Amino acid sequence: MVTQGFKDQYTALLKAYVVDPREELLLWAADLGLVLVRAGANSEDITELHEEALNLLAQESPDLRLQDFAVLTSKPVMEMSVAYGLAYRQQLDAREEAEEAGRQSEERYRTLFQDSGDGIVIINLDGTFVDVNQAFLDIFGYTREDLLQITVVDLYADPADRVKYQEAVAESGSVKDYELRMRKKGGTEIDCLITSSVRRSGDGTILGSQGTVRDVTVQKREHQELNQKVRELQALNKQFQEYLAESYAMVDSYKEICAGLRTLTQEVLALYEGDQGLSSMSDTERLPFNHLQELTSKANALLQKAQSQNAPN
Repeated sequence: MVTQGFKDQYTALLKAYVVDPREELLLWAADLGLVLVRAGANSEDITELHEEALNLLAQESPDLRLQDFAVLTSKPVMEMSVAYGLAYRQQLDAREEAEEAGRQSEERYRTLFQDSGDGIVIINLDGTFVDVNQAFLDIFGYTREDLLQITVVDLYADPADRVKYQEAVAESGSVKDYELRMRKKGGTEIDCLITSSVRRSGDGTILGSQGTVRDVTVQKREHQELNQKVRELQALNKQFQEYLAESYAMVDSYKEICAGLRTLTQEVLALYEGDQGLSSMSDTERLPFNHLQELTSKANALLQKAQSQNAPN
C-alpha cells in the first residue's frame, strides 16, 4: 500500500530532478525503492504511482508534454526500480530461507515426535485429542480413529484422578513423572508416569496440555518383586542370627557341663588317692570311675565339635 505521503515525496523528487538532475536525487530515488518494498507495494502500485506523478508534473508545466517528463525522469525512475527489484529479491530469498528452515524444523519435530519411545500426546481443555504419536497408540492399544470417539478421561482407571492431575498441572504449570493408573483399550490397567505442561496460544490463553506418557507397569512389578525378595532375605537372615545365638548358647551349656564333669571326676579321684587309690581297686570297683572318665572325654569331644561347627568361616 502506497501512502499519500510517499506519493508526495515521489512527485517532489521527480520535480526536483527535472529542474536540477543532481546525483544525490538518484540516491533518494534508490531509498524510496527500499521503502516501497518494506511497504509491501507491488508492480501495479509502482506503475500507478509513476503515472500520477507524471500527470501532476504535466499539469504544473503545460509547456512540456507528458512524454517529455517521462524522458527527463527516466534515471530516478530506473534507480528506484532497480533498488526495489534488488530489495524485493532479497526479501524473497530471506522468506524462502525462513520457509525452508521452518520446513526442516517441522520435519525434525515430526521425526522426534513419531520416533520417540515414550507416548506423546497433545490435548484440548475438554480432553479431546489434538495429536498423538505411534508410541502412544501402542501403549493404549487404540487407533487414531478410535481416539476421535473418546476423550482422555476414558484412559483413566479412576476418573477422579483426572481432577487431581489437572490441579497439579494448574498449580505449577507442569508436572514431571506424575504417577497415574491408566486403562488400555479392553480394560487392562497399567501404571504410567506423566510429564506434561500447559499449552497456550500466542496471547497466553490456555488451550490444553501437551506431554509424554511412559508405561512403567513391568518396571513397577519387577521393583515390587525385588522388594519382596529383599524382605524374604531379611527374614532368613534374622532366622539365621537367631539360630547362631541359640547355637552359641548351647556351646556355653556344653562348656558348663564339661567343666562340671571334670570337677566331679577330680573330686572323686581325690577321695581315693594314696592307699585307697584306683590302683588298689579291683576291675569291678574301678568300673564306675572308668565310666565317669569316658563320659568326660565324650563331653569334651562334643564340645570341640560344636565349637568347630559354629565357628565363623
